Amino acid sequence: MTPLNLRSQLVQELPNLPADFSLTPVKDKRPFRKGWQTEPTIGRGELASLIMDGQMLWSDKHQREWRCYWEGYGIRTGQPSGGKLALDVDGITAVEILDRISGGDIPTTVSWTSGKVGREQQLYQLSDGLNARLAKIGFTHFALKEFGGFKCDGDEQLDFRYDRCQSVLPPSKHPDTGAYRWIHSPADVAVAAAPDWVEQFLNDYCDRYEQAI
Repeated sequence: MTPLNLRSQLVQELPNLPADFSLTPVKDKRPFRKGWQTEPTIGRGELASLIMDGQMLWSDKHQREWRCYWEGYGIRTGQPSGGKLALDVDGITAVEILDRISGGDIPTTVSWTSGKVGREQQLYQLSDGLNARLAKIGFTHFALKEFGGFKCDGDEQLDFRYDRCQSVLPPSKHPDTGAYRWIHSPADVAVAAAPDWVEQFLNDYCDRYEQAI
């Protein structure tokens, strides 16, 4: 069972999260609720109850119900949260990709980390025009592993996370480091408008998709 102090901490943090963050509960970083990608946004009161009381879920593998005690929550990126993109920097070589593609243009925005070296996520608000294009093509995410002749090592990548994705937020439990923590909390900074290079990259992606169909 998830310790009571963690569940209480998760509930206490909820009022500090912007109202337009669509949240889904997670355990082991995973949202086990069936249909979580498309369900209506869970109200904060309901989410608090799910965290404190747990939830009965059905296991197809074991053909029985089980009580899930949630260990955190993630933001549902993309349209559920008003067109927000999570830029997932996943590894030291992904930091190099970010440096090269951004040219150092990294606005201060809501961001957080698992505490692992080279790992963080940055949240950006996309423009209305780009959101409309991404919705039209059904964009979910894109993992960038190479840029400007530089390749990431192994499974490391820079991931552009949008519809049907979720990114686990602090103070949720992390299996290796204990907990996620804020770099820039939404209580202290606003979600920044996506910099030009993010908008350009995703508009170029849309161009390629539309040309291919």
